[in-house]
Order: sequence, then structure tokens, then C-alpha cells
Amino acid sequence: MGLRYLGLPLLLALVVSCGSSGGEVEVTTPLQGQITVSSERDAQKASRALLRKIDESVEQLQKIDQQMKLAVGPTKKAEREALLSEKKDLDDTIRKELSEFLAYYPKVEAKGWQLQPFDEARYFYYSYRYKDLMPKA
Repeated sequence: MGLRYLGLPLLLALVVSCGSSGGEVEVTTPLQGQITVSSERDAQKASRALLRKIDESVEQLQKIDQQMKLAVGPTKKAEREALLSEKKDLDDTIRKELSEFLAYYPKVEAKGWQLQPFDEARYFYYSYRYKDLMPKA
């Protein structure tokens, strides 16, 4: 009788833990490309990699903006045009990375996994600011 009271909760805990960690989520990370994430910890690492790449791209974009402020005058026209082209390409890259992150978060949440609180806060910020990049339901 004591075994039944002890065994039943253990069996229930095993079933719950297997059920909550089941499933995989596919994501495209900057360094590894298309990967399959199978645990909450791996999901957090992939999220961190996506956000780190977004941060690096935004930092590059800010540097280009600074360079454009210095490229003034008729002799710097070619430099400004090159910087504008680079800025457009970088902006497209950032939008692509943001759309990947905004599509990734709901998949992770659907599995019952949680990202780091800062990553979740960034998701809500980006989803508010870039509504056009949100995945279509």
C-alpha cells in the first residue's frame, strides 16, 4: 500500500516531464544556420544567438549613420552613396533577423518552454515596434 502511494506520484512526475519536454522547434541561427532545438536550454541559447546578431547589426547600422554624418560635401558623394547602399542591405538583414526571432518566440512558447526574461521583454518590444514583421496566423 505504501508503494502505491509512493509509486503513483513518481510515475505521474515522469509522464509530466516527458510530455512537457517533447517536441522540437526549428530555427535559423546566425552561425549554425537551420537547427532543430529540442530542449528549453537550447531554445534559450538559440534565442540569445539571434538577439546577439540583431544587436551587432544594429551597432553596425549606428556606425554607418555616424559615417554618413561625416561624409558631407560634393566630394563625399560616392562615399555617401556606398554608405546608403550598405545601410539598406544591413537594414534588410536586420528585418530578416527580427522576423526570424518574432516567429521563433511563439513556437518556443507553444512547447511550454520559457526564454530568459530579457529575451521575452525584447520580444514584446520588437512585436510592438515591428508589427509588420509578426508571423501571420
